[in-house]
Amino acid sequence: MILIISGTNRPNNYSRKMALQMQKMLEQGGQDSKVLSLEDLPSDMPVSDMFGNRSPVMKNVIKTLITPAKALMIVAPEYNGSYPGILKVFLESLSDDDDWKIMEGRSVMLVGVSAGRAGNLRGLDHLTSVLHYMGLPVFHEKLALPGIVKILSEDGAWIDQRSKAVLQRRMDAFILSLKCHGRG
Repeated sequence: MILIISGTNRPNNYSRKMALQMQKMLEQGGQDSKVLSLEDLPSDMPVSDMFGNRSPVMKNVIKTLITPAKALMIVAPEYNGSYPGILKVFLESLSDDDDWKIMEGRSVMLVGVSAGRAGNLRGLDHLTSVLHYMGLPVFHEKLALPGIVKILSEDGAWIDQRSKAVLQRRMDAFILSLKCHGRG
């Protein structure tokens, strides 16, 4: 199973819309996948799930989504030239206790989205550094999608078929790399 993480808790965000489109594309290719949107986590997660504490919700997320995932895809929107703080807090919560190596070794594909012209390219570099420190290899073909409102509609449907095709090629290459490394 590939876990797609929508990296923001902002309501009605484009990261979730993109994650759901990615899930459809994976399923069409015969890949089992699930979406975890940080929007669905309890609002007190930054406090309740830090420093070794585990809420029942996070225990369930770890048991049903994180542990069974063979690989991760993270959709990271651009917030102030980087990625959202809630995504950093989420990653910290997973690496904060005795089982901090819970995600170690899982390959990660990164997709950046932004309303602006850079597609969160800088934020993807910041996120790559954190993920490497956590022991997660990051797929070298990061995808930055600028102008997300011209790529997906308000209801999450594709507008820009060229961006969809580029995303499909990147996802196919990521899955091939997983198979080459015995993870697919």
